[in-house]
Amino acid sequence: MKYLGKKGQKLSVFIILGIFILLIFGLLQFSKDNQLPDVDPEDPETVQIYVESCIALTAEEGLSKLGKQGTLKEQGDFTFDSGEKVYSYTSLTYLDQLEVKRQLENYISTQLRSCLKKLKDPFVRFPETQPKTELLIKEEDIDINVKYDVEVVKNERRSVYNEFSTSILVQLGNIIDTIQNIYTDGFVLQDYEDLGLYMNRIDDDKTIVRIYDKKYTIKDEVYYFSFVFE
Repeated sequence: MKYLGKKGQKLSVFIILGIFILLIFGLLQFSKDNQLPDVDPEDPETVQIYVESCIALTAEEGLSKLGKQGTLKEQGDFTFDSGEKVYSYTSLTYLDQLEVKRQLENYISTQLRSCLKKLKDPFVRFPETQPKTELLIKEEDIDINVKYDVEVVKNERRSVYNEFSTSILVQLGNIIDTIQNIYTDGFVLQDYEDLGLYMNRIDDDKTIVRIYDKKYTIKDEVYYFSFVFE
């Protein structure tokens, strides 16, 4: 019988660990992809449901990134907190609803096609042009409307579906109002009964603030919005 030396044993452990990590990654990706429904070109409703599921998934990815960073911009005044970059706002530049709306609309419009392309049905065709997204941010949810010409061609029949909509439960409107109140009125703790508040002072001039949505989750995680208060 041949025994492995210490080096061989370590190598075997690393190989097993690597295989385990790959399996976990594959299962996570499989689970993510399986959130998308099947499509039957003979049933127009399944095409509608598939596109709207992609819209919801893309919007949730955008909301998650927006909340963790405080913005969807890639460049700007960022402060690093425990390895995470968080956007800094001042009394002159604090976030307003129109800017959040613009950033999320742009994110959905530019990222949606990567989700749609996961559908490998030859009868369903997505145009190369960019979708047009309209967002309505309310206190406890957001409404999303996307205009995009999705074509289904089968048995010499052509159908076009050009408008899709979905809603996501998230207290984004309340969170944005709270941020504005913080910059205009200061930290009034009794204003946050429905929203959790976390503060971490970095130095005399900067404080990391997180406002939590205690009612709804995004991507099965507690949703929060981070920013640096200056």
